[in-house]
Amino acid sequence: MTQPCYLNDMGVVCAAGNAADEVIKALSDAGNCLVSATGFGVEDTQMLGLCHVTLPDIPLSEVRWQTRNNQLAMAALKQIRPSVDRLIEKYGAHRIGVVIGTSTSGISE
Repeated sequence: MTQPCYLNDMGVVCAAGNAADEVIKALSDAGNCLVSATGFGVEDTQMLGLCHVTLPDIPLSEVRWQTRNNQLAMAALKQIRPSVDRLIEKYGAHRIGVVIGTSTSGISE
């Protein structure tokens, strides 16, 4: 029986940054990606992200797959692609799983 192998890598695209190291920096020292804002019916100061990312094109012909949600997933995948490719080569694509965390963005897709 083959031992399970875990990809301990992470692609991130969010308001606080567009890579794990950017998010860590933004959360640890309120780097350039975060600004303070008050309001929103909350007494405390809120941290809002100001990072921008150019989202990749989706290389599929069907229009239904050309969604922002899929572009965000593709941008995150690009960050960890070398690790994923190494595991595909070693174990085969049929043995690779993907975990995606999101809000309700793209819920209609």
